[in-house]
Amino acid sequence: MLINRVINRVALPSPMVSVRFLSVSRQSLLGGSQLLAAVARGSKQSAADKKKAEEAKKKLKKLHSKLSKEKSALSQLKKKYAEASKKEKQKIKQLETKEKQKLLDAKKKAKQQESIAKKKEQELIKKATKPFRRLSAYNLFVKERLGDGGLADAASSWNALSTDEKNGYQQKADAFNAKALEIVTPKPKAPPSSYAKFIKEMYVNDGREFKDINKDLAAKWKVMSSDEKSKYEPSSAQRDEYKAKLKAWTDSRIKAFREHKDLF
Repeated sequence: MLINRVINRVALPSPMVSVRFLSVSRQSLLGGSQLLAAVARGSKQSAADKKKAEEAKKKLKKLHSKLSKEKSALSQLKKKYAEASKKEKQKIKQLETKEKQKLLDAKKKAKQQESIAKKKEQELIKKATKPFRRLSAYNLFVKERLGDGGLADAASSWNALSTDEKNGYQQKADAFNAKALEIVTPKPKAPPSSYAKFIKEMYVNDGREFKDINKDLAAKWKVMSSDEKSKYEPSSAQRDEYKAKLKAWTDSRIKAFREHKDLF
């Protein structure tokens, strides 16, 4: 009986408590499973992210390698361009130097040709404008006989001619001179110089000799000022007129020289 009372006093869990305990246990198990699943999913996600990160690193490494190669290629291109540019500049400089030298040579050649042409022109003008020398009977005779011997033979032959024969040569010479003077005209006279004009205006024949009068005038001219002397200078119109006449005469003499060299 005592035992029964003791058993009755011991608190035994009721069925509801047991049910609740089982329910909590199940929930705990379910939560744990979910946690484990979440952890597993997290682990899987972490592995995937890690894989992605590794792949990204690989891609970045490849990009870095590609960029490095491209930088190296660009550096080589720049170097080649610099070398090509330098060579091109040197080539242009060489061409410019050659062109400059060609230009200098051409100028030098042109100057030489101009100098030669000018010298020839001066020689031509000198020959064409030299004073005309009248041909004498004896000169004509020598000219005709010069091929037959020397001047000594020509002189003795001339002396052996009769008066009529010499007159015949004189007539020929006069005809030659008359014809020549129609073609070879004399040089135009230049306007008088300031001193010549002064002498002409100031000269007075007072009975003394010319040299004495001229000496006094020269002394007077010497002490005159530049302004006083300038009054006797030829006018601009006179100088221009003389220049025009001289040019026309020079041109005509050159033409005559080319067409009638036997007259010179």
